[in-house]
Amino acid sequence: MSDSAHRLDIVGDIHGQLQGLRALGRHLGYRVDDGWTHPDGRTPVFLGDLTDRGPDSLGVAKLVFNLVDAGRAFCLMGNHEFNLVGWALGKMKAKSSNRDTCEAVLADRVAWQPVLDRMRDLPMAVDLPELRLVHAVWHQGAFEAVREPLSPRAAHPDGASAVHWLRKHVALESPWDLSGLRSGISRAWFQDQRDPPQELLLKGYEVECAEFRDRDGKRRDRARVTWWDLERPPVPTDKLTVFGHYWNLPPMPGIHDSFAPPHPPGTDPLRDWQKRNAGSAPRSGTLQVGERVKFVCVDYSGVPDGNAGSCIGALRWPERQVSWVRLPEADVGLLGQAE
Repeated sequence: MSDSAHRLDIVGDIHGQLQGLRALGRHLGYRVDDGWTHPDGRTPVFLGDLTDRGPDSLGVAKLVFNLVDAGRAFCLMGNHEFNLVGWALGKMKAKSSNRDTCEAVLADRVAWQPVLDRMRDLPMAVDLPELRLVHAVWHQGAFEAVREPLSPRAAHPDGASAVHWLRKHVALESPWDLSGLRSGISRAWFQDQRDPPQELLLKGYEVECAEFRDRDGKRRDRARVTWWDLERPPVPTDKLTVFGHYWNLPPMPGIHDSFAPPHPPGTDPLRDWQKRNAGSAPRSGTLQVGERVKFVCVDYSGVPDGNAGSCIGALRWPERQVSWVRLPEADVGLLGQAE
């Protein structure tokens, strides 16, 4: 079945910005107060990183998983879901990026446990006839390293819905089981990386670089690669790959003409680029993605910086359009009061 038989909205990182997500839903035509139904029968597909940093991680996660459980949405695992599940299972320490969420879980485990259970089972990658979906990078070597233990084992029930169709095209299932990492999953670094292969797919891969301080002030001597700019990227290029994870700006003709950021995450050049250009990003917009474009990053969670507001975007398929909505701090506050 062709991908064009189903209409998808592939949503980038949300990071606890519930009002921003609702604003994007309205912009895309969803009836956000009526179960996120859509007059054209569209289906939202979330690329992970639902939680952390923003003001309402639990609200975002509950909304998304309610839609998933109702058969109205699909969701992949991001590195923030991976980290939170690992912490909840006692296999990882809290990180600066999720410490507030971990504290919220400890304060109300009853409310969070169903969310953690759903996060634990999220798949990592979907391979459709005309596009691939993954949180950070479809690194072919890392993919092959986990293909055997994470390939779907059970047949999924037949159905005509987009969600049934997406389930049939899951390429990698969750790396977690009830007690920890699934049997056969490597805990060793992948090649020259400092992460095992399943984490590389969710976090990106790195190369040595001049020492710099990341957003948490930690000194680093390795930076994630802008793999979409490489002449021969270690990812397949036979069809479109849609991903999040890398803090991007909405495409702005004449200012930001690419559908992926120009600098590695966490580095000063990227922060400087965002500061110079974030103010030029329209409050909302839609832009066509050309047929020659092979990679689209829909993570706009770094715009505006910090928790001052939100910018959330999506790739509309099969229209090949990127759409986004940006909410400054004042609008987020007003929406919170109104709802």
